[in-house]
Amino acid sequence: MKGISYNIEKDLVRVVFDGQIRVEAINRLIADLIRKEKLPQNLKVLIDSRRAKYDTKPGELPSIIKKLKEHNEKFESIKLTIIQQNPYETAISMIMQEYLKGLGNIYFKVFSTEQAAVSWLK
Repeated sequence: MKGISYNIEKDLVRVVFDGQIRVEAINRLIADLIRKEKLPQNLKVLIDSRRAKYDTKPGELPSIIKKLKEHNEKFESIKLTIIQQNPYETAISMIMQEYLKGLGNIYFKVFSTEQAAVSWLK
């Protein structure tokens, strides 16, 4: 992971990944966000992974879902968006999107442009 920043004016957490993305890194990101005290109840997270490659298989995604489910009650809503440009990464993210449908307060969308991702988070 390259970095995490919080824009108070836009009420937006921005995460930038580069290099290889493993399930452990995603679970660590979730844990780091949960520990933050001053995040809004309607959490919005933009994940920019246009320069990253997943070192993740579809069978590993349930551990991420489990981690999100364990902590989603801390927030009224969690809107996550991910920006992807590569076919494999987009496919994995779309599988994740399907897994997360119907989880109540967690919403997840895959985009190919930052403009579209930010627009959806508003």
